[in-house]
Amino acid sequence: MKGGNETHTHCGLHAHVEVPDLDHAVLVCNHLRPWVPSLVALSANSPFRDGRDTGYASWRTAAGDRWPVAGPPMLGVLVRALVVQALKQVRRGAPGPDVCPSLLRAAYWRAARDGCAEHALDVRTGRAVPAGRLLRELVAYIRPALEASGELAAVTAAVRRLAGAQDGADDGARGPGGCGARRQRAAFARRGDARDVVDELIRHTAPAHAAHAAH
Repeated sequence: MKGGNETHTHCGLHAHVEVPDLDHAVLVCNHLRPWVPSLVALSANSPFRDGRDTGYASWRTAAGDRWPVAGPPMLGVLVRALVVQALKQVRRGAPGPDVCPSLLRAAYWRAARDGCAEHALDVRTGRAVPAGRLLRELVAYIRPALEASGELAAVTAAVRRLAGAQDGADDGARGPGGCGARRQRAAFARRGDARDVVDELIRHTAPAHAAHAAH
């Protein structure tokens, strides 16, 4: 795999959530499958490769998909809440939705290309819908778990910001927010200089790192 390793470098988040046993783990994953493309869209943050815009909001996802063992990513708080909610349904005897693998792959690819700024493919219906609508449905689905952990307000605000939606906006409306890919492209568009993208990343990351270190 010499050639593949030379062009395949990833940096990302790996989330672990404990469940009672392997049987529960399989069933929980069944319940999480419909929401995987939304997690990809929310985390889309790699539009550039070798200084050029790839056309994808998450080139990291598209590049990783070349590996047969590559799978959908998961995001900390949302993943934990999804698992908690899914466990409730598993314990009630629900095996999880029957999601078409090819449809899930298509939704996964579209989320990597467009992030959360465009339409997304709803694997439950096979139809394209505004990505913001799916994200709100995701938050609604895990709302009980988020309320129990005291994280509902923070997650709701973060999802609205990343989806670029404003209060009272229609589905698909774009506000000043947006996923990381959108902010990176805006920074690059100012002068066509990749260094502006790095400066933008530092500007958003450094304050959060400093606040964390202060605690």
